[in-house]
Amino acid sequence: MGAKEHGPSRGELEAAWQRRVSHAQARYREKAVARGLITERLALPQNEGFDSDCALALDQALRRESEALEEYKRVLTIFSELIHDAELFSDNAGAKLGL
Repeated sequence: MGAKEHGPSRGELEAAWQRRVSHAQARYREKAVARGLITERLALPQNEGFDSDCALALDQALRRESEALEEYKRVLTIFSELIHDAELFSDNAGAKLGL
């Protein structure tokens, strides 16, 4: 049989998770801006009353923003733990070598 294949290197994992964090952050910001635009539009004088369509649009925007924030926090936590574990590994390896 061939040589045992190894998974991605730590650097490759960190880069992949950094991209995921960046994507999740951009998605959250996009949803927050969309919610903000709806909120601003509803605050205009010509929109004095909320109708059911306005309430539904705002509710959906808030839900999408909340979902995007939860995903951003999830991937940021994973990335932070990956970096923290790498630092612990580096510190322990250095200590074992007397560094």
